[in-house]
Amino acid sequence: MLRKTSVLLLVPLFAACGDKAKTTDDAKATPAAADAADAADPKADAADAPVADPDAGNAADDAKAADDAAADDAKAADDAKAADDTAGPPAGDDTKGDTADDAKAAPDPKALIGEVKAKKTKDDRALAALAEAETAGVEVRELAKAANARGQALHVTPDRAKIFFQWAHDKDPKFPDAAFNLAKQAVVLGEVDETKKWLKETHARGGKKLVKQVEYDPMWEIVADDPDVRALLK
Repeated sequence: MLRKTSVLLLVPLFAACGDKAKTTDDAKATPAAADAADAADPKADAADAPVADPDAGNAADDAKAADDAAADDAKAADDAKAADDTAGPPAGDDTKGDTADDAKAAPDPKALIGEVKAKKTKDDRALAALAEAETAGVEVRELAKAANARGQALHVTPDRAKIFFQWAHDKDPKFPDAAFNLAKQAVVLGEVDETKKWLKETHARGGKKLVKQVEYDPMWEIVADDPDVRALLK
């Protein structure tokens, strides 16, 4: 009776043990089965894998493109500035044009003086050239000499010559030559008082050597013995 009871108790125990072992084996077999299933159906893995967001990729590309464009613009601006600095003012620069015009318009003092002395220059133009030369910075003595030289060149037309002798005399108060030429014109015309006046002016301006011509040049005969003139010769 006792033995039979023991057998009956062991049967459920073995059954329980068997169920536990089967459960353990099933648990171990489950991952393997899952791996096998995955291997058998790769599409399932692909479907289960996370899908990359296409918009995120496009945004990144756009940002990179924008950065590249900005860099290109900055480089282009630097290149343009460097080119401008090297080239200097553009061809159409008004400032450069103004400078060229000013240089072209600036009078040539030597040319103006030459124009004054030339007999072919009209008297009005010669007087204007004297004024322009003075504005250009020509010294007073040089202006007086130019006007006096023109007067001498015009000696065959005394009235015209006198204009430039007088101009030279008035422009430079220390220039004796113009006064002496005015004295010559007066003596040729037989104007004694006028001749004496200009001889005295010549002497006062330091033209003593010029006045000495009265002693040996026949043209001064009408005043050569005049007391006032003789006083100048002492």
